[in-house]
Amino acid sequence: MTLDKQQVECLARAALTAALTADGLEVARPERDAGIDLLAYTINPLRVAPIQMKAATVTGWSIDRKYGQVDGLVMVYVERPLLGGRGVLRDDLPGSFRCR
Repeated sequence: MTLDKQQVECLARAALTAALTADGLEVARPERDAGIDLLAYTINPLRVAPIQMKAATVTGWSIDRKYGQVDGLVMVYVERPLLGGRGVLRDDLPGSFRCR
């Protein structure tokens, strides 16, 4: 079965959301796409990490310079979302945030 890019992104977002939720974080999706795909946060204390997610069915990544303009942006790469995904953090999330 061959998936298009949007289907791969949907599966990757679901895998990332599940991993963040399993780590005890809240997850929200911005209404608009301004370079931030998800927000991972805790309520008490309030800490928020903007996330830009990239998904692929194969290994291999590139980073666009435009993402360097968002302070604190965390780049997360999800490989092979059909297999449940494997997130790779480019930077650690702020404070005690972690993603498997």
